[in-house]
Amino acid sequence: MLPSVLVDIYEPGLSQKKNVMLRLVNTPKGVISILFRNGRPNQILTEGENWSLKSGSLYQYQLGAKVSLPTTVSLRANLDVLGQYLEVIDLKQSEIAIVLRNGVFEDLLVAGLHAYWKSEDTLELKAYNTQALELAADIDASLRAILSARGFVRVFKVDQGEKALLLKDAKLFKVLEPGEYFYWNNQISLKLLKANMQKRSLELNGQEMLTKDKASLRINLIALMRVVNIEKALMENSNYEQQAYLSLSLALRAYVSELSLDELLSRKVELAEKIANTVVQKFNTMGLELVDVGLRDIILPGEMREIMNAVLYAEKQAQANLVTRREETASTRSLMNTAKLMENNPMLWKLKEMEYLEKVVSKVGTVNISGGELGSKLRELFSSA
Repeated sequence: MLPSVLVDIYEPGLSQKKNVMLRLVNTPKGVISILFRNGRPNQILTEGENWSLKSGSLYQYQLGAKVSLPTTVSLRANLDVLGQYLEVIDLKQSEIAIVLRNGVFEDLLVAGLHAYWKSEDTLELKAYNTQALELAADIDASLRAILSARGFVRVFKVDQGEKALLLKDAKLFKVLEPGEYFYWNNQISLKLLKANMQKRSLELNGQEMLTKDKASLRINLIALMRVVNIEKALMENSNYEQQAYLSLSLALRAYVSELSLDELLSRKVELAEKIANTVVQKFNTMGLELVDVGLRDIILPGEMREIMNAVLYAEKQAQANLVTRREETASTRSLMNTAKLMENNPMLWKLKEMEYLEKVVSKVGTVNISGGELGSKLRELFSSA
């Protein structure tokens, strides 16, 4: 219990003395003591031992802490007395404040009157208007993350290879490059429209159609495209990829219907070039660039495949027969030329006989000559050799 003493005091305007009870108050370092009477600070005591009236309510506060006065005491009404001991910030509606102690985030304040007891620490109270759209430049990445986590900030992210349109109240506000963007979370309507700016393929698979000669088939077409004007692609088209798909499909059907099956199979490259020339301007009006177009597959029904295979087999068989006859003719012509040379040249004839004899004896191990016309011929041949 604090020591107390009864003393006599004289109040101005009174001729008689008044007996009051005093108490000794010890205020530690880093603490402030305040005596409240009738909703007003009556006495403020700093570090050390001081005598104070015993009547009234005595409160002690840690210096540097946020001010929390008794419910019967109004902070705003007593700023004239307490102001010199306080760091005060009065936030209006749609304002927030970031509290930094010695450069480190401590708290986030919303609209209202806020105060901290002055201390040896460096206290910063930074107020920001959330009715603005973009965050102030002095709010670094760590503070942006805190504001975002507490719902005060909207975050928009644009990935590498993308661009985005930021719409403000349904109107184009800004074109965003890859990165993260932070905006105050207020009544302003914001919408992000993103587009991939890299090259990518657009595939038309299983397009069923009829040729000029009524042949039924399916075609797989592939196109390489990219967005070059994001404003045209996203603002002037509800779905630019679907429109690009339809443009290619219509062009493909228009040209296939003008060709017979044989023409289609033999002019695939030419057909792809015609399709590209037809749709390239449409792509440009949509903010797209058509890089390349090609027919990947032409798929025939089962019966048609069998017929085509039969035709192909017949063509190849005919080609094989032609090659065989050509080789036979060349061989016969060669034999005729050889015979003409041997007819008038006995030595050449003899060499040819020796060549055939060599081929004969290479196939057998032993040759027995027993007589007869063949034997005579062979003896004659070997004797002359």
